[in-house]
Amino acid sequence: MKKDLRKQEEIISDIKALVASPGYIITLCMILYENFHLFFEQVDVLNTRARLSEKESAFLIALFFANNNTMYSEPENPEDLIEYKHRTDELFEELHSSYLLPFFDQLSSALEDRQKNKIPEPFRKEQKYVLGDARVIKEAITYSGTGVYDVQYLYFLKLKYKYDQDWLAVNKNFEFNEVTSIVQNINNILSRKAQQVHFFGLKENREDLIQKAKKKLKKKFDKELFLKQLCVIEFYQYRELFGPIKFDQDPSIDKSNESGWQSFYKGIIDLFVVNKSDFKGFKNVDAFFNNFSFDPNVHKSELLEVKTLESYNAINSRPIIKLAEDRYFVPISFLVSESVYESPYYWMCGDKSYQDKLSANRGKASEEMTFDLLHRVFGHNTYRDIKVISSKGEVDTDIDILCVLGNKALCVQVKSKKLTRLARQGNDAQLLTDFKGAVQDAYHQGLVCRQRIMDKTARFFDVNGSELKFADQIDEVFIMGVTSENYPSLTIQSYVLLDKNDEEPFPIFLTIFDLQLIVYYLNDPYDCLYYIRQRINLMDYVRGTEEIQYLAYHLVHKLSRLPDSDCLVLDNDLGLQIDKNYYSYIYGIQDKNPEKDRVRNSWINTEFQEVCNALKEFKHPQLTNLIFDIFDWDERTRNKMVEMIREKKQQTSIDGKNHIFSLLPSSKELAGFTYVSHSSNVPRLLCKDLEGLTTVRKYQQKAKKWIGLGSLYDSDRSKIDLVAYYDYEWYYDSVIEAAATEVLGSSHQQYMRMTNYSGQKIRRNDPCPCNSGKKYKLCCGRT
Repeated sequence: MKKDLRKQEEIISDIKALVASPGYIITLCMILYENFHLFFEQVDVLNTRARLSEKESAFLIALFFANNNTMYSEPENPEDLIEYKHRTDELFEELHSSYLLPFFDQLSSALEDRQKNKIPEPFRKEQKYVLGDARVIKEAITYSGTGVYDVQYLYFLKLKYKYDQDWLAVNKNFEFNEVTSIVQNINNILSRKAQQVHFFGLKENREDLIQKAKKKLKKKFDKELFLKQLCVIEFYQYRELFGPIKFDQDPSIDKSNESGWQSFYKGIIDLFVVNKSDFKGFKNVDAFFNNFSFDPNVHKSELLEVKTLESYNAINSRPIIKLAEDRYFVPISFLVSESVYESPYYWMCGDKSYQDKLSANRGKASEEMTFDLLHRVFGHNTYRDIKVISSKGEVDTDIDILCVLGNKALCVQVKSKKLTRLARQGNDAQLLTDFKGAVQDAYHQGLVCRQRIMDKTARFFDVNGSELKFADQIDEVFIMGVTSENYPSLTIQSYVLLDKNDEEPFPIFLTIFDLQLIVYYLNDPYDCLYYIRQRINLMDYVRGTEEIQYLAYHLVHKLSRLPDSDCLVLDNDLGLQIDKNYYSYIYGIQDKNPEKDRVRNSWINTEFQEVCNALKEFKHPQLTNLIFDIFDWDERTRNKMVEMIREKKQQTSIDGKNHIFSLLPSSKELAGFTYVSHSSNVPRLLCKDLEGLTTVRKYQQKAKKWIGLGSLYDSDRSKIDLVAYYDYEWYYDSVIEAAATEVLGSSHQQYMRMTNYSGQKIRRNDPCPCNSGKKYKLCCGRT
């Protein structure tokens, strides 16, 4: 593979030559349209690997304007436009491959060292050598997803710069509400224009169409002719831009007239054009376009400095191209929202007299943004600016934000650090410096705070000076870091580069944009903290490149270990499920009722949720452990639990007798379960039976943990009247041994082994995965 790869300089030289081709601007507009103007219903079927990213597209735009003296030119032949498009895809695919060379170099070197030393290095050390090299991480930084929705940039804009609004208004005529309205107006104008195009999504369907035609036509299949027909279809999408050409009557490129093609050339450029006159009523519209537009005729020298994908690109800072006094070309509307969010920081950095205030404002605003999101989930159990006082009465450290849920705590350290351009370019020293400021320091502070809570020796005071009495009940503290900046490849870096001892827990590091998504989908404190726990506990098992992949997988399948697997690698396109769902919500396309959300907690059924809600009414610290243990069960086990609760209650209401059911754990890590539907309405009698049955069932199975739930005779369907929860190591006890033999030996209790479902398809005649010995169709699959 390495022998076939050219140097990046050679590939980029070919891209420069390509963008200088006659009429390439038309191809560029076609590429931009098919990459960034999508329909919501198609989002989750996109092939992101076949599309140019925002970074690649911005690089392409910069090269075009740096190597062309005129915006408008026509191709020698319309078919050249399609050839340009395919050649562009080929070159950028080759460019991406060239970024992978350092990975193969590091991997080969690690394998050679392993063979020489014979004894392998510790896993994390070897992994850091291969994946932690700055040149390898440069690929992850360059090709990572945006990690942000444009609506998130606009939402957090005012919150991020709330303490800087005076400086921005005086120096840049920048007012939050008006800037947001202008950006939204740009998006609305471009969206209306985009409706002229009848998009087919050929990038996803091209190869499939070729194979179908080949299969259908067989020997009559003429690939050259079929590709020419696909070329016609490419232009047919834009048929309304052609004026007199009637594609529906005569879909032939050769017979199309010249005036029709000129209409198309001008029309496709106009899809990306806004006029300043479209913004009447905005008092600072001139300031907006001055702040965010770029005149390639005046500032071309800046574009000539764009040598690589990670070079500073003026198109990112000023993503609106000035064509004339009133006409502006907006190639990627997402970049406008991004620049609106990012640029004010750099403007203020240029004012040396304001830098100290800017730093203080950033830290304060970042903490407030994070607190607001977490407070939505954890409510009054969310605390800010906690001072940790040592046993000597001195301030030991501080916790930015602390969330408490029963016997669990979430310790959050907030940062506002950016990934500098030198680090993006693969500089080892700068990468580690940036990482230390954004992640490593926050982790070390989190470890200290965690230890102070766990060892019960410190005292804790909130922002108002009130002492918090929570430490005695806490048995686990999860460490989280949050940054208000979009930090490319944060998910990968915070795992690979992190310095930690083996016995120390992993942290989870998020951007404020990641956190907002998590809070939106997991707005129940137990759901949210369980996700955080799973992310941390499975850090060495589940691998992904962006947080949205982990969240999407969890919402649909639940983050957990799969049987007989050493590692779970998440596909980059997993996040598309959230893309479609979240955008549909934001723009009002789907019902905003959370109960009708098809993605939110799809692995939790309604009856299971009702049982969990009933359990949450029992205010006890150990309740968090209990609910997490239930969440750990696979879907079939959870469904079996609620099914049997419903069935046993129904049986008791019919015959007036006690009915008992147990789920026996399939592994030592899982909690067992016993349910008692009691024939009386006397809590004392239910308590006696439930505690006894739970104790002997746990003892018989030699389990560490056991959950017992009980309902009285007149309880509603999901009502739980009593909970028993035992969490201690099994030990021999002659009294319990005798009781277990007597009670379980003579009882007519029903029980079933929990499933250990790995996700594979189970056929009706296969053995049931619950290990009952029956066929699936006669056991768990009978419904």
